[in-house]
Amino acid sequence: MNNKETILISDEKKLEFKKEIFKQSYIKHNDDDGTKDKIILVTDFDYTLFNKYNYDKGTKYSSSYGFYNQDVFGGNQKDIIEKRKIMHSTYIKYEEDLSIDIKIRAEKINEWNRKALGYMIHPNFTRDSVKKMVELKKDLGLKKKLKEFYEKLIELNIPIIIVSGGIKEIIIEFLKLINIKGLDDYINRKRIYIIANEFIFDEKTKKCIGYNDDVIHGFNKSEHVQKIINDNFPNIENVFVLGDLDTDYKSIEKLNLNKDNIIGIGFIYYTPEEIKDKNFDFKNNDKINTFRKIFDINLMQSEGYDYPLDILNIFNTN
Repeated sequence: MNNKETILISDEKKLEFKKEIFKQSYIKHNDDDGTKDKIILVTDFDYTLFNKYNYDKGTKYSSSYGFYNQDVFGGNQKDIIEKRKIMHSTYIKYEEDLSIDIKIRAEKINEWNRKALGYMIHPNFTRDSVKKMVELKKDLGLKKKLKEFYEKLIELNIPIIIVSGGIKEIIIEFLKLINIKGLDDYINRKRIYIIANEFIFDEKTKKCIGYNDDVIHGFNKSEHVQKIINDNFPNIENVFVLGDLDTDYKSIEKLNLNKDNIIGIGFIYYTPEEIKDKNFDFKNNDKINTFRKIFDINLMQSEGYDYPLDILNIFNTN
């Protein structure tokens, strides 16, 4: 692989085998209340629905935490930005360095999320603030064909779980902004679930007074996914799982599925500096070697949903 190749299939034959299993399973999948569903999609949010870098500009896009902007209600956004920078430099290694003991990684990521959420509590922060924060983002970094991918899932009636260590209120407003056809009805029919960290707002004043103590992060996603599926989709046989970290794949580990019943789609990002480095080995490095072992399909740099959308065509019955 060189720096111009941005799609890597870990095992072509194995993927074709899995696609046939999913196709046959879909024939038995036709349900509105979840009890007969055989296939589900479980996905991360940050840097999975949108890109991590703008390679043309050499800049990084915000995570859902980065959407939070106290300028909306007259807070001290500069202070928030400084705190966020310090936290990022302190904790990012626990998210990305797979050589660190997993218990330590989980503990530090939980600590990071709690601090980040705590800094956001402000007496002027209301529910209405969230929509304004998302609308302020001029460039969301949306992945190509994202809207079409989700509209196809809705058309096929495949349930969706978005599970994220990010912020639920921001994720909801983000999805609304994309204007996905049929999304509101899908939410009302409980065909899509969003598992993420939530703020607590006073019912009278509408002001934020805290956050849900059950903090969600990459290392406890699986128990939340398991509960949603057990309660609402008890006969799931096959899962599409999408994400940009190893912990995103692990979000389905408590389902105890055979690997043949999982199609993993991973998004790999090289930094703008790595892309420019003539000596950087795109073909053989720790990141890509790890992802090849975890995900069936690896989409690199600015790759979008063209390939995942094409896979959904296996379910076309016309």
